[in-house]
Amino acid sequence: MGKRTGGTLFFVAGLLSVTWGAGVFQSAGSGMVVHWRLEETAGPALDLSGVTPPHNGAWSATGVASLPGPLNTPTAMGTASTACLEFTGTPGSVSTPGTAATSITGDITIAFWMYAAPTASSDWNRIVGKGNGTQRTFGVWRYPNADNRIKFQQYNQAGTSVIDLDTTNDAAGKFVDNTWTHIAVRVQTNAVAIFIDGVQNVTGTRTAAPGSVVTDPVTLAYAGYHTYYKGRLDDVRIYNVARSAPGIQAIATL
Repeated sequence: MGKRTGGTLFFVAGLLSVTWGAGVFQSAGSGMVVHWRLEETAGPALDLSGVTPPHNGAWSATGVASLPGPLNTPTAMGTASTACLEFTGTPGSVSTPGTAATSITGDITIAFWMYAAPTASSDWNRIVGKGNGTQRTFGVWRYPNADNRIKFQQYNQAGTSVIDLDTTNDAAGKFVDNTWTHIAVRVQTNAVAIFIDGVQNVTGTRTAAPGSVVTDPVTLAYAGYHTYYKGRLDDVRIYNVARSAPGIQAIATL
């Protein structure tokens, strides 16, 4: 499933007041706790969510670089994106120290654009997430090898999975290599859904709240275990609320 080349902006009745911050659709009081636009030519990745203190992300010393747009950024974002980050896969990551604000164990929405490079890696890549090898607060993963599916995962304090939700094993549930695809995950109470290009692909039920260690960082492209993501990322957002389906569509069709 590839990027949309001519998206329609969905105007939703009842959305909170909207501001156009730096050319990017945002809504006041939206619950946004991290917003990495990834426009910088060098680190850090600035957090424009408006929270205090901001969750600015440090680039790794190697393996991450800025790619200027518009040829390198999602067409659907238009002038709202002037650059993205490219990760080489060895090593390449962005990380911000964990805080109470990012230790989200209730409702959450995670959204980002990805442009994955082909991989033959037999290991998993956590694209966006927080948590260690035992307590996994939230994580959006890329399947190993050339499977090209997405997994959302949370573990409890004991290291037991409370949700392992995979996109469908067909064209609708798989991203295409070297193509911009918008991914979003929403948890509402214990109802979990994964969206691809603004369209709900799969749903599941979380069995309990996940575990969380406040000091665990939020990372892009690497979890601190398993292996590194290879490809591009743009416009990464984390909310402490469950955004509506039309709200997710609006993010995916800026």
